[in-house]
Amino acid sequence: MFRLFAVACVFGIACTLHGATTKAVLRLDTKAENLLKAAAWRAVDARSSSRQTNGANTNVPPDGESFECDNGSDAKIERGFSQTLALNQTVPLPIIATAESKAENAGGSVNSDYSLYLDMVYTDGESLWGQTSNFKVGTHDWQHVEVKVFPAKPVKTLSFYLLFRRHSGKALFRNPVCYQLKTAEGAGMFDGVPVEFKGASRDGFEVRDVAAGSDYVSFENGEALGLKFEVSSKTEASVTQFTGKLTDTSGKDRAISLIYAVPFGAQATSPLNPAGTEAGATPRGGEGDRSSGQDARTTAGTEAGATPLGWRWLASPRSEMTIEPRREYANVSHWSAGSGMGLSKYPLGAIAKENQGKAIGIDMTVPAFYRIGASGPAKQLFIAYDFGLTPEKPSAEFSFYFFKFNGADGFRGALAQYYAMYPECFRCRTPKQGLWMPFEKISSVQGWEDFGFRFKEGNNETAWDDTHDMITFRYTEPLTWWMTMPKGSPKTMEAAVAEAQRLAAKGDKSAQALLTSGYHDEDGKLMAQLRTEPWCDGAVWSMNSSPGIKGEINDFQNKWNAQLREQLYGAKRKGDLDGEYIDSSEGWVTGDLDFRREHFATARAPLAFSRQSFKPGILRELIAYDYIRAIADDVHGLGKLMMANATPIRVCWLAPWLDVMGTETDWNHSGQWRPMSDEDLLYRRAICGPKPYCFLMNTNFEQFSHELVEKYMKRSLAYGMFPGFFSHNASEGHYFTQPKLYNRDRDLFKKYVPLCRQVAEAGWQPVTGASSNVAKVYVERFGSKFWTVFNDSGGTQQVTLSWREKAPRKCKDLVSGTDLSIVDGQAHVTLQAEDVAVLVDSEQK
Repeated sequence: MFRLFAVACVFGIACTLHGATTKAVLRLDTKAENLLKAAAWRAVDARSSSRQTNGANTNVPPDGESFECDNGSDAKIERGFSQTLALNQTVPLPIIATAESKAENAGGSVNSDYSLYLDMVYTDGESLWGQTSNFKVGTHDWQHVEVKVFPAKPVKTLSFYLLFRRHSGKALFRNPVCYQLKTAEGAGMFDGVPVEFKGASRDGFEVRDVAAGSDYVSFENGEALGLKFEVSSKTEASVTQFTGKLTDTSGKDRAISLIYAVPFGAQATSPLNPAGTEAGATPRGGEGDRSSGQDARTTAGTEAGATPLGWRWLASPRSEMTIEPRREYANVSHWSAGSGMGLSKYPLGAIAKENQGKAIGIDMTVPAFYRIGASGPAKQLFIAYDFGLTPEKPSAEFSFYFFKFNGADGFRGALAQYYAMYPECFRCRTPKQGLWMPFEKISSVQGWEDFGFRFKEGNNETAWDDTHDMITFRYTEPLTWWMTMPKGSPKTMEAAVAEAQRLAAKGDKSAQALLTSGYHDEDGKLMAQLRTEPWCDGAVWSMNSSPGIKGEINDFQNKWNAQLREQLYGAKRKGDLDGEYIDSSEGWVTGDLDFRREHFATARAPLAFSRQSFKPGILRELIAYDYIRAIADDVHGLGKLMMANATPIRVCWLAPWLDVMGTETDWNHSGQWRPMSDEDLLYRRAICGPKPYCFLMNTNFEQFSHELVEKYMKRSLAYGMFPGFFSHNASEGHYFTQPKLYNRDRDLFKKYVPLCRQVAEAGWQPVTGASSNVAKVYVERFGSKFWTVFNDSGGTQQVTLSWREKAPRKCKDLVSGTDLSIVDGQAHVTLQAEDVAVLVDSEQK
């Protein structure tokens, strides 16, 4: 780990602020125009109806009426109401949507099929789907929900849905509202909140009581808003680490945002920079990495009348934009937890101005619900933590870094420095890599040597795997208990609870663990989804898999304990198992938050809170962190490995404890070729760093032709990933049980998998040192001598590649076998659509 020295005093620089209001929150909701129109509503299903109900709010169109969806006993019908708004934004503006619903005997479990649901199309044609807030099921009175969206780009159209589909029962809706959030002169957005700024922009900590809607205030003698604040800082060179704790002193449940902000305006003052000048990193010279072919930027349009600040928000390795004075910036994903702005995807956020670069990065060994952004109105780079505090767990600990870097290298330069600060988090323990095989015996595949297998999910032939140099993992799945229900039993929560109780009384350990580890919803009830899957027709229970859950039997102990460790890895083991495999590691059928109060004190990481009710709860992905880290500490101590499915997708903090990562995916859903986007692929690559990342294609293989297999392999090769295969439904029709399929594609495995291996084993490098002159022709570097070039433009491209420094004298394309001449640091390549080249420095050994 990165070593830091020069310990600062407790409370640090925050003590220079004296309890003042730094940002006064503006109450704008009553002034906003509702963009929804009474005449524009349409039924999602013709059998939906609109009728007068007593007490309905007259603001709901049509006047005096609410909307009703009566599905009766039909749990498959799809109903709801919608309208589409033409926003035609010229700059991204926050969007707020709200609605109310009440239900009578709404069946099933809480999900987005009974929700306020938004879809958006950006002005550039790209889309953002499924921004939702879900309603409760069962019978309940009017419930208010809200969706906040902070779009990354200007929005052209927005579709607003009130959905009640695939649920039995009846739902009524009223008070649908949608508006864009604009601020007056002298005010602006900060962390998704409209505020009026007080005083000069400067370094420091501040806090806001989200549930109470308070202003942002600084700490006075380490206290504010009924909170005690402790922080220390350590500095070495251009890196400062802040470590601290926030503690409630009121004895109540709290929903709190803690902020640390660094100014970047030309006149900003700072204890770290008292002269008000911008002291950046030492320039290294040359142009920054521009591997996207278009300055590696997505430049936003300038707001009319606004003067750019000269700084760029570095959103990702291939996206950056000029910071405008009236806008704020963050790369976040939508969550039902936190204050509404979301949670950052990357572990760092960065800004740059020429060669000056400033970044904030979390300590991934101390995870929490956070986001990092840049506010143009405040002229601040900031990190915001959303903490839930309760009498059971009144404190939240945090740790993060502020560091400087060469801004000419953009986000990639900040990421490279972050890797250097955390070498252990990005250490590759698998120098030899290859394809992921789920469950099926590799020995049963004809000519298995041609397919490049390396990682085996499942220990059904461990001895054979050992003999043939395969890395074998034992399967577990945290966060869930899949409970099959008797045939003919009703698909209701009442029937599911009764079956769980029956199984617990019979001694079923999974059922008994539900009594100790089962999630509670906000009403104190156990949480489940009623599902019909090939492997389970019944209920999947949300389980808190943290090791600290009290009780003789809990979910963690069922899946990992000392006796099991000795059985699998001890002297009497059967075969040399190589490690533990974690399925569905970020969760997909588990509730977002566990509100069970007896679980709060056992959580290793801080609590979060509900975006709607502000009630504290344990975030699902932080439960996964507890589970994975506890097992990883044991497994790595034994010299073994960790593998996980379905990460990284939305969180970064699982990756440090994992050695192999990947996901099941379908790039040809319903026969339509829709590969994973460059943004998503590059996110996974950046969080994994040099560690292997493996896909399993889960699709209808009858529609997945030899040509599509090659496209899949080429795209995977471009990012140094491994193109594996599984099943159309993650259970039946395994690709590698069908010789007609894998023999058809054998030539592609023999051609592309060895190339995937070469570049992946060399190790992905954030700073490429090379770029293309064509938009959507991407360059990535692996090790010191490999570059992949991928054409994602949709047409044939003649590409000029340029090396910023240390250009090779000769290159060879390992895909085509063509030799390339490098003249004045440039080479020329012609690529068809979705084609890839792998360039190797011919003179490097």
